[in-house]
Amino acid sequence: MTGDPTGGVGGLVDFSAVSGWTLVALAGVVLGTWLAGRYARRWVLRGLGRIDGVSAELRVTCARVVGYFVLLVGAGLGLTVLGAEVQPVLAAAVIVAAVVVLALRGVADNFGASVILQTRKPVRHGDWVDLDGTYGCVVEMNARSVVLTTSDGRQIHVPNTVLLGAPIVNLTVGGGIRSEIELRTDDVARRREAAAAAVVACAAVPGVQESPAPDVVWTASSPTSTTGRLRYTTEAAQVARVGSRVLESVSEALASQGVAAWLTTAPPGDTVRVVRDL
Repeated sequence: MTGDPTGGVGGLVDFSAVSGWTLVALAGVVLGTWLAGRYARRWVLRGLGRIDGVSAELRVTCARVVGYFVLLVGAGLGLTVLGAEVQPVLAAAVIVAAVVVLALRGVADNFGASVILQTRKPVRHGDWVDLDGTYGCVVEMNARSVVLTTSDGRQIHVPNTVLLGAPIVNLTVGGGIRSEIELRTDDVARRREAAAAAVVACAAVPGVQESPAPDVVWTASSPTSTTGRLRYTTEAAQVARVGSRVLESVSEALASQGVAAWLTTAPPGDTVRVVRDL
């Protein structure tokens, strides 16, 4: 094969060996590449459009990347038809593809995790979830992350790969937050009366769930005092609000019974966990 010493396309293709049939084949490759790129972009747009949370911008970007890949393959096939040695072209394409993959590895991982999350749906919009002790409501699910809003108004962006790899505790599906209030009384002889009054008052507070029912577990006792925990369950979004109401209601109930007691709000206890298996 003789080449053009000036380089360029002439350095790859021997135009003296190009025949009419070669041009026909080249035209077929060009037409096929154009059709393949067009339909590939269309299929990508339609496929990603069926996945909730994938933005229009991301769908267009993915479609363009697929289209460019098809054009690159078509260019290699066209040079092959013309009799060119396409090893340099393929090597350059491999290098470019490797650089793109390394640069977008995190994006691709999160996008793949997003597809799994959208397909299996372990969480949905409006669900309250527990991620390693952080409670939040799912307000957005996109190709990069799941956005949570906490009960105090903070916004947390959790990468999809993190959410997919961590235990997902869905508090909306039949669960809630188990909270506790420390109850201590010096009236040891009336501790059972105090417990009963506290449970009744707690159960009557709006927002306290009926199941599991509130109860009191005694944790320490001495000749002069008894200490226990009043346990109840409420929705994650109402932990602080309901906790304040329970504290006030139980305090008033014990005072009306003439029981001297001290109440201390403790941090939320164990979560009533309902885990959706991935």
